[in-house]
Formats: sequence, structure tokens, C-alpha cells
Amino acid sequence: MVAVLNMKFYKFSDTKNGERGINSGSMIAIEKHSAREDIEIKRCEIKSKQRTNIDRDLSKNNVAIKRLDYAKIEEMKKRKHKSSNVGAFGLVFDFQNSEIRNFDVAIHTKMINDFLKEIGIIEHFELLSIYCHLDELRPHYHVMFDGWDKIKEKYAVNDFFSPLSAPQQVFNADGSKRYKKTPKGKDKLDLEGNKIPYTEQVRENGAQNLQNSWDSYLERHQYIYTGKKKFTSLLSLNSSVWRDMSEQDKDSVYYFRRLETLYNTTKSKNKNDVALPKIRDEMSEALSPILELTQTIQEQQREQKNKNVLRLDDE
Repeated sequence: MVAVLNMKFYKFSDTKNGERGINSGSMIAIEKHSAREDIEIKRCEIKSKQRTNIDRDLSKNNVAIKRLDYAKIEEMKKRKHKSSNVGAFGLVFDFQNSEIRNFDVAIHTKMINDFLKEIGIIEHFELLSIYCHLDELRPHYHVMFDGWDKIKEKYAVNDFFSPLSAPQQVFNADGSKRYKKTPKGKDKLDLEGNKIPYTEQVRENGAQNLQNSWDSYLERHQYIYTGKKKFTSLLSLNSSVWRDMSEQDKDSVYYFRRLETLYNTTKSKNKNDVALPKIRDEMSEALSPILELTQTIQEQQREQKNKNVLRLDDE
């Protein structure tokens, strides 16, 4: 079973695509939608799938574990900030494959709360609201936090989720080290006459780190959920192909997924890392037999389908 975690930031100012910021009432709109006071307000809500249907007859089963105190919004605005600062952030925990009628709110609420404590979010940020929705296709939670870091005493959401790495050596496309240059294109030298390495700091992928932490948490505590979807979607494998694969074949698919994760993580930290070409070659080598196997399975399925059609015609 899959439990997907998504995250969204809310700035004080309006976004370029027209989404309202905190100063324009986005927090109030989100609260009204979460409380089902106005179900038409959808632009600001986080969704794993945008097209969802709310069953108003089931809305009475929703659980408002903590409602937003509108006075908090005014407190957020009064603190020192830039209009571009992230003033709040929301998390959605989407428990896919779970049946709403058998969904235990107390157990899942504790699961989420323990996770948020474990990764330090509760320590750094104030919880503003949390809702459990049971009136849509899948049970899910909306959790909203104030973006003010209580420890750093400033709006520092990006620094928490996507901290800057230590200065890293930048490499050229051929794998050689890059050095700092003067305006005339010559190598810059330090006081001892040595070339000065060109380094840069890269922000970590906050959303990916959060999802990885969630998946690790579920695995370590042996919950029935996994935070990651089956890898089949990455290769565009439909469920029938996946079912016809042996466990050994599935292990090959998972191995490729691990390689891809390693490649993306390495590239996000340093796009010129010398290890990238080697990882890419291993990915290519691992992918080839998977694609061949997929084609073979699909051909066998087509043959079987044709046999079934012929059998029906004979009858």
C-alpha cells in the first residue's frame, strides 16, 4: 500500500501564475476549503491529483483535528518578512489503496505526528491546522504549518528543507577540475601561486529529501505502507505486464530504480560529478533487458488474446 507525501509553499505575495498569496487571503481560502465551508476554492489546495470529487454526504465524516486560528495569520504578517518569503507550508499525506470505511483516524494521526516530530518539523515550526478528509476517493490529511522558524527566529522554510551544501568543487564536462578565472580569462592564483578551485553551493532537493525521509520512516517502523509508488510507472509498464514478471525480473526493475535515484541525487548535488557518466552507463545496461522483456511479455499477451478470440469464434 502506498502513502504519498506532497508539500507546497505559500508566499506572502501573489505568484506569477495568479495564485493568491497570504497577503491576499490564501490561508483563509485554504481553511474554508479544508473545513468544507466552501468546496469551490481549489486553487490553493495541495493535491496529488487535481481532479477530485467531494461527496458532500460523506463530509460529515471528516475530522478537524486542529482548525486554523485566523488571528495567527495577522501574527504572521506582523513579523519582519519580505513579500517573497515563504510564510507557510502545507503537507498532504495521501493514503492510497486504503478503504475509507476501515480507515483508523487515530492510528494514522499518531503516525503522522510521530514522523513530524522525528524529522524536526514540530520543533522548528508551529502547527496551524490539520484535517483528515474522508469524503473523497482516498483518505488523506492536510497539515498546515507557520513558516516562522522558532529556533532561528525568522522565516526560513527553504533553509530547513533545502539547506545549502558545503562548497563543492565544480568540474568541467570532460571531468577536469574547474578553476576561477580573471576577467581576462587567466587562472586566478592564491598568495602561494596556486590556482583557486571554482566551487559552488547547491541547495538540496527539499521535496525529494522529505519524501525519502517519509519512506524511510515507514520502512523502519514496519508500517504496511510505502512512501513510493511502484516503479512500473517510470517505464510505462501497465499492471498486466508487471503481474507477468517473475520476482527476479522485478528485482531488475527495482535495481534500475535505485540507479536512477542515485543518478538524480548525485546530479542535484553536483551536475558535473565525474561519477555521473558511469552511473548513466549502468542505467543503460540495466534498462536494455527490461525493455526487451517488456516487449516479449506484450507479444505473448497479444498472442494469447488472439487465441481467445479464435476460440470464441469457433464456439
